[in-house]
Amino acid sequence: MDQVPLIFIESVTRNSSLPTSQGLEQLSSAWGIVGEVQTKRSGFLNLTFSLHYDHGRMNWRLSYRMEGFDHIESRTLSREVVREMSKSITSIQFHLSRNTVSEDNWHSVAFEDVDLLLADLDAPKKELELDLFGFSAKLYAKLRPRCLKLFKGFTSLKVAGMATNIVKVFFAFD
Repeated sequence: MDQVPLIFIESVTRNSSLPTSQGLEQLSSAWGIVGEVQTKRSGFLNLTFSLHYDHGRMNWRLSYRMEGFDHIESRTLSREVVREMSKSITSIQFHLSRNTVSEDNWHSVAFEDVDLLLADLDAPKKELELDLFGFSAKLYAKLRPRCLKLFKGFTSLKVAGMATNIVKVFFAFD
C-alpha cells in the first residue's frame, strides 16, 4: 500500500467523506498523512439565492457560506480564496430556495463576479437542489441567466416538488 502514487492517495482522500479522512489519519503511511491534511484543510461551499433588504426594497442575491477550510482565514470570496479552496474542496451545494438567510456566516457575491470567482471552481460533488414550492417559473427564468455558466457545471440535481415547468425553464440551456 506504500507503493501507491501520492497523487492517487490525494485523489481518493479528496473524494472521500470527512469521516473517511478522519479514519485514514489512524494509518501510519502516506494515507494517514494525507488523511490528516485533508481533514484539516477540506471544506465545502453552500450557495443559495436569497432575498435581502437593500435600501428599503427586496433584492435577490447570491449568498454563500464556506464550511470547513480552517486554514483559510478570510471568508470573503476572492481569486486567492477560491484558488486555495480549489485544492481541498469536497463539494459545492447550491440550494435554490425562497428563504432569506440569516447574516450569520452567510455572505453575498455580486452577480457580476459569479463567473469570475465560481464558475470554474470544481469539486468532486456539485449538487444543485431546487425547492419548487413557492417559486414561479417566471422567477427561476429571471434568476437562471445570472449564473448560467455556474449551473452548467453541476453533476447532480435534487428536486423537492413536482413543478416540472420550472425544471424545464431552469434547464433550457442555450
